[in-house]
Amino acid sequence: MINPYDKANELARALKECADAKEWLKAQEELARDADGWRMLEDFRSRQEEIAKALSEGRTVPEEERQIAGRLYEVIVLHAGVRRVLEAEQRLVRLLADVQRIIGDAWSELTEQGYKRIKPVAAPDGNAHPGAEAKPAAEGRPDPKGQSV
Repeated sequence: MINPYDKANELARALKECADAKEWLKAQEELARDADGWRMLEDFRSRQEEIAKALSEGRTVPEEERQIAGRLYEVIVLHAGVRRVLEAEQRLVRLLADVQRIIGDAWSELTEQGYKRIKPVAAPDGNAHPGAEAKPAAEGRPDPKGQSV
């Protein structure tokens, strides 16, 4: 039998060792040698985090702040090193999203096979007993819905 924990650990190792992850780390290492480029990326990430935090808290982000972030992005992607980091990161994020989708699809299939398909059967006492066989109510005895049979 397959052990899901072993497979999850195997997947984690594969993600860390995949080409997309290695390219992302390499791009960051190269950018770290350029103080100006690194600072530009940090400033951009800081703005991104502020906007994401505001949105997650249900606050409205002023249009001016959104425009500033957009213009900052347009400027920083002109820097080759920053652009390489962001492009590599985008590929890695896409990979992780695909993996999450695959796992989510498996969960959806399980729920379709499980509680969405399996219906509890009402017992003569009126309580639902999952997996129990349905037995007809005795003559003149109320069925589980309280109606006389």
